[in-house]
Formats: sequence, C-alpha cells, structure tokens
Amino acid sequence: MSASEVASEPASTSEIAATEPSPFDDADSKATVQAKAFSEEELQTVATQYGAESLEMVDALNSSALAYENDGDYRTAIQLFERGLHIIENGPGGKHHASLAPLLGNLSSLHQATGDFAMALSLQERELQIVVEQQGADDGPKISAILTNIGHLQMSLGDLAKAELVFKRVLDQDLESCPGMLHLADMPGFANIGVSRSLYAACWVDAAMPQMYGEDSLESTHSINNLAGMYETQGRYDEAEELYTKSLMLYVKHYGDDHPYVAVAANNLAVLLESNRGKLEDAMHLRTKDLQICAKHHGPDHPETAGSMNNMAGLLVMMAEYDKAVPLYESAREVWIKSHGPDHPLVATVMSNHSSLMLKLGNYEEAERLQLRALEIRTASVGKEHLDYASSLHLLGELRQSQGRLQEAEDHLKEALSMRSDKLGRQHQEVAQTLDLLSNLYHQQGRLADAMTLRMECINIVEARLGPANQLFATALFSLGELLRTEGNYARAEEAIQRAHSIRESVFGPNHPELRGGSGSQCALEME
Repeated sequence: MSASEVASEPASTSEIAATEPSPFDDADSKATVQAKAFSEEELQTVATQYGAESLEMVDALNSSALAYENDGDYRTAIQLFERGLHIIENGPGGKHHASLAPLLGNLSSLHQATGDFAMALSLQERELQIVVEQQGADDGPKISAILTNIGHLQMSLGDLAKAELVFKRVLDQDLESCPGMLHLADMPGFANIGVSRSLYAACWVDAAMPQMYGEDSLESTHSINNLAGMYETQGRYDEAEELYTKSLMLYVKHYGDDHPYVAVAANNLAVLLESNRGKLEDAMHLRTKDLQICAKHHGPDHPETAGSMNNMAGLLVMMAEYDKAVPLYESAREVWIKSHGPDHPLVATVMSNHSSLMLKLGNYEEAERLQLRALEIRTASVGKEHLDYASSLHLLGELRQSQGRLQEAEDHLKEALSMRSDKLGRQHQEVAQTLDLLSNLYHQQGRLADAMTLRMECINIVEARLGPANQLFATALFSLGELLRTEGNYARAEEAIQRAHSIRESVFGPNHPELRGGSGSQCALEME
C-alpha cells in the first residue's frame, strides 16, 4: 500500500504501510527510459522531429512522468503518462502494443498514490486482461503480481470479501506452481487468519526459497521478510521478530545500509517492536534509520519521507515525547497536501493522528477541528462503508466522551463497533479497541452491567489475539480494575490494577508516563 499512516488510530488500519519488497515488482516500463523531466518546449521539439504521435514522443512523456513521480509530483506524472497512453491506444497495435500493459500499471500505481483507488483498480484490471491475452494463460508470476495489486486496491476500497477471493486465487496458483509452498496449508491458524493471512501467503512466501536460491539470496530475503509478516498476523511475535531481523541484515548485505529496501525492512521491524513487543528504544533506532534513508533518497519534501515522519511521530507519542511529535505531524501534512492535494486519505490520516495527540494534551478545540476535517475527507474519498471512516468515528467518539457529550460519543462508538464487527469479525483487535471505549463510556454513565459485559469481551479478544503481555491488554485490565472498584469489589480491583501496572512496566519501563496514573482508554497508533 502506498503505503501504509500518529497518535491514536489502530495500528492495524495502517494506511501508510510500506509495501513489502517483492522479486516481482512491476517496473517493466520504468526500465525502458531514463527519468528526465522534459519541458513543454523540449516535448514540442521531439514532436516536431519524430511526430506528435510517435513512440519517441511516448518515451519522452514516460521519461518526464517518471522524473515527476520521483520528485513526488504525482499529479503531473499522471497527466504525462495519460498523454503517452492516449498515443499508444490510438496508434499501431492499439491495445496489443507491448508498452500498453506496463504503462497501465504505472498509471494505476500513481492513482493509488493520489487516493483514487477506483481508477487505480480499473487500470489494474485492464492491465490484467491485456497480460492474460498476451500470455495466453491466466497464471504465472506476472499474473499473480497484478492480482496481488488488485487485492490491495480492493482492500483500500473496503471490499475485503473480494480482496480475500483474489488473494486465495493467487495462493492457489502459487501452490500449484511451487510444491514447496504446500506447507502453508498446514500451518497453525491458516484457515482462520483471514485476508491478512491470505495476503502474505500470496506475496511469495515460500519456505523452499532458501533451498531453491540459497540461504542468503535476494529471493530468500524477500520470502523471509514476507514470512515474518505472516507470523506477525498470527501473533507469533518471537518468530516474526527473528525473521524481520534476519531480513533486515540480509537487505543491508545485498544493498548497503542506506537502500530503500533497508528502510522498508527497518519499518516492518519497528512496527512489530513498538506495537507488540514494547521495545520502544529499539524501535526508535529503526525509525530513525527509516527516516534518514527516505530523506537521503527522496528529499525532505517527498511523500515517502512524509510517511516516515508520520510514523516517527507515532512512536514519539507512545514514548510520551509529545512536543517532538507535533512538528512531525505538521510537516507530514504539509508535504502530503502539496503532493496529493488537501483531500487525500493520507492527509486525513495525519490530521486524525494529530487530533488524537491534541486530545491527549487536553486541547479539545483543536482535536475536534482536526478530527472533523479528517472525517470529511474520508467521507468524500473512501466513503462511509470504509474502515477508515469507522476509525474516524471511533476517535470522534473518544473525543466526545472527553468533552462530556456522552450521547454523541455512544452513537459514534456504536456505529464504529458495528462497522468493524461486520467487516473484520467480532474477534478482531480493532473491535476490542472500540469495545474498550464503549465500556468506559457505560461505566461513566453508571451502566455497570453493560460496561462489565463489554469489558470482559474486550479482555477475552485481546488475550486471544495478542496474548497477555501487551499494552492494550494492560489498559483493559486497568479499566476492569476501575469498574470492579466502582462495584465495591476492592480485592479483585486491586489485583487487576496491579497486574496492569506490571504489564505496563514490562512494556514501557518503570519511568514512562503511562505508569503515573494512566487513562482507562488506550489510544493505539495508525501507521504503516
């Protein structure tokens, strides 16, 4: 995802996710011409010399488009690619021209980057149709790569059911073409992991890679990285950390320590360490590396660098270094507005994250302004059936509760809970996060029986999904202790609060502000 999104939305909704490196990246057309930004005068010279509808003109347009894309000016790049597409479609060969499919793929990626997921999906489906016709078959690595992109786009549009069907189709093709992948079907939890499980399995995860290409080969490195992601979705964090660490070391070995793939691998490991392992200092080291690499390769005003700034801010919020997080949010928002326009989903993400930080700081007026604008953008860009919209409702409910507007808070949280339950299943971590807030709200209203029902459901989900040694479980236990104390059950309340304190100390260390009278509601982070 273009990628993949800091202060209080669930990490699993990450909108700034860095795309996992793949040996099957679709860069066909990008390899045919060198990126160079042609002025309109230079393009006119090419048109005069070779013809306005010539392939040389297409090459010049593509070269210029790639240069603008590299600079983060995606909208200009789209205009140039579309001019080249028009020439090819209306020239000799038409839809059968060899350059058409990769050009459609490039355009799709750019529309995805600018938030036009529907257009990106339409272009990707056209590319798929052409490649199937050219190959005379509907399988193979190229087809699987395009199908995987289609699955990502369907997820971005909120159509998880279609996405899962696509990812399962890719997995079935991979299992048939590579018997070494058959072990996947026997892995624990395979049938129940859902879209994420199918996604990672589809992304060339293959334990046979080391035997096929060598233990330290680039192909094996890609597979190790993706296998780590699959273990992470299963809650197998020890194994995920080991494999993420290994893939990072191998990317450094293959590319050096400042390559964009190294930044992606560092980002993946950082997400695991900060969200599920409580290793915030280690995560900060990786986040710093990610940001440095992005700034070096793309410059400080590039969308990729903005993503790294946003994610760094999220970690700073977790570490209670709020003053350092604010300027990073502001800079990321400015870059994304410049590159994508003010109504892009990523702008909504950083505004939502910034809003959550303002809520932590008690600045309710600014938190409300930012969150309502994020909701407005998401309503227009992805619609009210999308999980991003549910995230905004969740956070707006938290804000309304803090403002004492309890009925509005309940309405927002119940709507978010319904959407998340329908789209993700009742046992999902994001469902537990909304149950946590709604239970706190019922407690505040004096509806103790309702609060206890939701509290226990939340605890059961988190323990089953993430295990007992994590931040969200500690938060749920702390809230349980507060609820038990209100009911007069002081012994059980003390037990729950002490256990929550012990978990938080193990996650954050003894000097973190979370240990100084933390809130009953825990804000998760929206990231890669």
